[in-house]
Amino acid sequence: MAMPNGKKFSTGNPPVEMALPMLHFLSAGFEIDLKTPTGAPVALEMWAMLDKDPHVAGFFHASETAFKNSKSLAEFLNNAMIQDAS
Repeated sequence: MAMPNGKKFSTGNPPVEMALPMLHFLSAGFEIDLKTPTGAPVALEMWAMLDKDPHVAGFFHASETAFKNSKSLAEFLNNAMIQDAS
């Protein structure tokens, strides 16, 4: 986000707020596909990372590639979701 002084502030998802629900879904047997509006990497506020929590840190370490290579939500909505519905 562009600030009034011309500098940019990185906005994104707080890692813990994202990781905890995902860890619960994974432990319940669900698979998770990461999607962003354009397929760009997931934006995370890494300054808020709790490195001392082994579950959160382990999750992000194991999922690093998935966060960098998310899929396009627009493509999913226009193609895969329609195909899955038929």
